[in-house]
Formats: sequence, structure tokens, C-alpha cells
Amino acid sequence: MSSHFYYQLGKKGEIVAKYYLQKHNYKIIGSNIKLGYYELDIIAQQKSSIVFIEVKTNLEKPFNKSEILLTRKQIKNIKKGVGRYCHQKKIVFNDTRIDLLQLTYKKVKEIITISHYKDIM
Repeated sequence: MSSHFYYQLGKKGEIVAKYYLQKHNYKIIGSNIKLGYYELDIIAQQKSSIVFIEVKTNLEKPFNKSEILLTRKQIKNIKKGVGRYCHQKKIVFNDTRIDLLQLTYKKVKEIITISHYKDIM
């Protein structure tokens, strides 16, 4: 499959993720925030907490369960991005949380399943 397909899949995943979050009482503050080398997928507010959401969208693999798709380097970069954002916006880091939304696209049935992992770091 082409890189264009995966790009479109990722964009579709972010749209679905925003809808999912809003449906679960998150207020979207921003998305695709670039901070130098770092990018934050979605920033939302839930009650009094600021939540940074990393979105990973992948194709379902036949006969395998999907796995969490974050490498150590990605985790390090997310933390640095969150730290930079908090510094710029004068947000207390302890009042924040980092979540992972893993979306799995099932091509056969054209459906997406969502796994929401809260406070992953």
C-alpha cells in the first residue's frame, strides 16, 4: 500500500479520535501542535485536567492482536513536547495527563475500533 494510503488513514484516525473524545466529554483545545521538532496530536481538557493524546492508527493484522505502537524514542519526544507546551502556556505539568488512543482499522468491514489508554506515562 502506498504512503498516501497510510497518510489518509492517519488523518481519518485523527478525525475519529476527536469525535470519540468529544463524545466522552473532552473539550478539544488544539491538534497537530508543532513545537520545534515535536508534535502533539491532540490537546484536550477533561474537567480540570489538560490531557495530551497521542493517536496511533493502524491496520488490523490477520490473526494478531494489535499492540501499543509507541517506541521509547516516541515516548521521549512526547514528553519533551508536553514539557515545552506546558512551559509556554504556564501549565503545571502535574495537572496534566498523557493518553494514547489506538485506532485499529478493520479493512474487511470498514470499521475502526478504539482502545483508550489513560495516563500512559
